[in-house]
Amino acid sequence: MAFTYYAYGLVLDSEIPLPELSPAEGTADIRLRIGAVEPPPSRPEEPWYSWSSEGASVRIRWKGLGTFQLLEGREVVVDPAPGVEVGRLRDYVLSFVMGALLQQRGYLVLLHASAVLMHGRAVAFVGESGEGKSTMTAALSARGYPVVSDELVPVDFSGGGLRVWPAFSRLKLTAESAEAVGCPAEALTQIYSEEEKLGWQVASAAPEASLPLSRIYLLRTGDAHSVRATASVDAVGELVRQSFHKRLLSPDRLRQHLLTCADLARSGRVCYLTRRRSLAELEAVANLVEADVSSLD
Repeated sequence: MAFTYYAYGLVLDSEIPLPELSPAEGTADIRLRIGAVEPPPSRPEEPWYSWSSEGASVRIRWKGLGTFQLLEGREVVVDPAPGVEVGRLRDYVLSFVMGALLQQRGYLVLLHASAVLMHGRAVAFVGESGEGKSTMTAALSARGYPVVSDELVPVDFSGGGLRVWPAFSRLKLTAESAEAVGCPAEALTQIYSEEEKLGWQVASAAPEASLPLSRIYLLRTGDAHSVRATASVDAVGELVRQSFHKRLLSPDRLRQHLLTCADLARSGRVCYLTRRRSLAELEAVANLVEADVSSLD
């Protein structure tokens, strides 16, 4: 049985149910199916993970999870590991697999990123795992701003501007963060048994329409709350470091990827958001972001 969804402005036919996505109709841009995939060669230095890139095909294997083949940004073949939890498989498909697929389609994919819709534009938060990007997004969602995406944010340059396509609005939060933003306990769900964070399905932006990109906040921890512009060279380095797995790119695509990061860095949309890491001060940081985004109007 195939399920049809919207994801990042694309229609996805999937043999795996992905209830985090919005239902869709129409001709599929991407097909995800279950099938046999030859594992890529193992890598002794990375026993849990291996990959290979051959022309328009990428193969990825994650121990205990499965093997995945991505073809020309249009098809994904999933070969699940025996006994893998469906929730864990879905989580990997929605994050890593979709990130690799969007990269094949030419998007600049920001990993470790979340985004909300503020005043008709996408505002993204980028930072290392545990830096608080989903918590920041949840705080703004609680103020009525729809969520655009969590875990990865793809930037589309194809139309001559900088735009972001919404994906899904499930946020992954610790129990402490969920309590801090007022999420009722009954709204939280377990994603899979080994995942400590919990899922919270919140209001989302319309999945079929792209959004102009307003801001990218690079999250930092400091002694005071502030928003500060970045030098272009610093922004390039941060965007390259926080973008999707670059080693899956061919040399030509990698060069284009670096140029794209440079273009985004020069756009003036990238800045540092420094704040004290205290849930008690989350409201103050949300106020700072609201004021900064409003000043861009």
